[in-house]
Amino acid sequence: MDAWLVSYYLGAVVSLALCFGLGPLFYIPMILNIGVEVLLGSGLLQSMNLRMTFAIIGFLYALWACLIGNVFRSKYEAIIVFALIGFAFWYGIYPSLTEATHDWDRWVELTTRILRVWSVVIVGVIGLVFARTYINIVRKKGINDLIINPRKRFLIPMAVWATMIAMTWRWIPGIGEWVENNKFHLGAAALVWGWAVLEIKFFLQARYWRRKYGQQ
Repeated sequence: MDAWLVSYYLGAVVSLALCFGLGPLFYIPMILNIGVEVLLGSGLLQSMNLRMTFAIIGFLYALWACLIGNVFRSKYEAIIVFALIGFAFWYGIYPSLTEATHDWDRWVELTTRILRVWSVVIVGVIGLVFARTYINIVRKKGINDLIINPRKRFLIPMAVWATMIAMTWRWIPGIGEWVENNKFHLGAAALVWGWAVLEIKFFLQARYWRRKYGQQ
């Protein structure tokens, strides 16, 4: 097991422990995320065509971002999200799924493209939530609750993770090639450790109040 996986599994366990009290909307996808990583790390999926599998996994990640971001509360946001998903599917995911090939290297390339397209969708969904928050602040219809609201602070590491996968990083002088080659590892580590860092304060605060008032 390499250092990347050790870092990921450790961060995943810590973040799951800290976020478990937030409810199944938060911890069930986190458990599934860990399960997918374990399956990939096991080597059981080597030499398999995983395009459809990861097209479904990517969709579930995008749906999770939609549910946590609560984008369906507004019909306008829902229309934007459905249009984004439809465009991504028709012009990015569907062609990658239907391309006829029996070459494993090409399968990997197409699977990676599918994951990148879904990452773009996730970035778009989270960007919509951030834009909504900013507009509400400007119009004095709400507060900057990106950290206070557990739904919104959960989206911050997801935005970093999805952006890492969606973008090309070779343009960065010196380290661009290394970042590009390791962006899936970097994104995964940022996801789980980001959740842990953001949640630790609120976890300890809730524990303090439970102890202070004698709640077990």
